[in-house]
Amino acid sequence: MKKDELLAGLAAGGYVANDQIAYTLLNAMQLRVPVLLEGEPGVGKTALAKALAKALDKELIRVQFYEGITNRDIMYEYDYARQMLTTVALQQSIQENSSGLSIHETQELLKREVDIYDESFLIQRPLLRAINGRGQKVLLLDEIDKTSEETEYALLELLSDFSMSIPELGKTIVCPGEQIPIVFLTSNNTRELSDALRRRCLYLYMPNKSLEELTNIIHMKAEVPEGFAKTVAGLIQEIRELDLKQRPSVSEGISWAQVLFTQFGDAALKKENLTDSIGVIAKNRGDCETIEKFLKGQDA
Repeated sequence: MKKDELLAGLAAGGYVANDQIAYTLLNAMQLRVPVLLEGEPGVGKTALAKALAKALDKELIRVQFYEGITNRDIMYEYDYARQMLTTVALQQSIQENSSGLSIHETQELLKREVDIYDESFLIQRPLLRAINGRGQKVLLLDEIDKTSEETEYALLELLSDFSMSIPELGKTIVCPGEQIPIVFLTSNNTRELSDALRRRCLYLYMPNKSLEELTNIIHMKAEVPEGFAKTVAGLIQEIRELDLKQRPSVSEGISWAQVLFTQFGDAALKKENLTDSIGVIAKNRGDCETIEKFLKGQDA
């Protein structure tokens, strides 16, 4: 795939990318290594992974990390309830048809009848599904900085050779080369990631969108006139410079443009209409008051 083809595909998926983003993705796909995306919340890290999956027509598997997530949540586990039900059912059947056998002989017969750790009892969690050899996926490891260092280190085997050891099966699942997933890791840099993890990735820092980029995104996604999109984009950029607890994201800027244009039309940029719709871009009382004060100071 060429750069222009990739840019066009991302645009068709609703994502406005630049050359640096395109070349990073192309390099990652060629080298079969993950991409680590860092930047402030709301700059489009998650949206990039979604857009690429759509552009390539690949299944997107997303893992949203949080404090307390376990390896079992993201890798694999066994269906314990089904294991127990199967064991009890077989024990009853064997006991009914094994008169004269000792307890030890009954247990040995049970083991030969069923292996409760074979793959039929295995539940594939997101990481195992991503490398199970059933088609290439896009794997999004979202906000990895929110998880523990222990979980982070558990990912190293997967990100090194796209394999996963399953001791209960006595084997290692290895992803076929042509089906190695396209992997994105996102971080808001709330915790410093390990050097070992960083070395396994290509790195891309995603800054806040320029006025031109934000205008294009709002124009395309909100389906509003270009001049209107530029005005809203300019306001969003100025608002992001205010002393806010939570700065408006790109997606919130798109929603704001949609609301303003749909509900108020040509009068959308009047002060009273801008302030009446603050709840789209502000998410707490203090930010509402700060943004309202700023907007009331704008020219009508």
